[in-house]
Amino acid sequence: MKTWSGITAIFLMSIIAVAFLLMAMGFRLNITNSIPIGLYRITSLASLKNSFVMFCPDDRPAFKQGLKRNYIDPGLCPGGYGYLMKKVVAMQGDTVSVTVEGVFVNQVLMPFSKPKLNDGLNRTLPQWRVLNYQLKNDEVMTMTSQSEWSFDGRYYGPVHKGQINGVITPVWVKATVEKKHD
Repeated sequence: MKTWSGITAIFLMSIIAVAFLLMAMGFRLNITNSIPIGLYRITSLASLKNSFVMFCPDDRPAFKQGLKRNYIDPGLCPGGYGYLMKKVVAMQGDTVSVTVEGVFVNQVLMPFSKPKLNDGLNRTLPQWRVLNYQLKNDEVMTMTSQSEWSFDGRYYGPVHKGQINGVITPVWVKATVEKKHD
């Protein structure tokens, strides 16, 4: 009996050690629908546009509400936030409009971007509404690329480049079929 307990303990400690080693090597696991589910690695790609990024939320009201309502997990970012993984859809010089129809980047409607007024529990969602806002040098717009329910830039607005912890590149992702959007 003690032998099985010892083997189980060694096995569990080995799994934990491997997980920490993989994290130290820059690997991250995404299990949300904000970006494709799978394993990613932090890289140093020069261009942010159309890349997936990992960033820490700042202390604005929309992020505070997101943490309180569990749209954002608690974590090691300042303020007790967990990091978010999103796709950069706009950068410096791009024009962004967020309307009831959706998010437009340079007058092109982004898929799955029509803002919801309420979450799944019928609580009012924060809304970031803007017309023809030109992103500044240190700003990026982050969005989902596949889910109408993602907590993304249509609710909290642009993020500053300084909030970005790294560009993440897919190592292995679950194949997804794009759904129709309005």
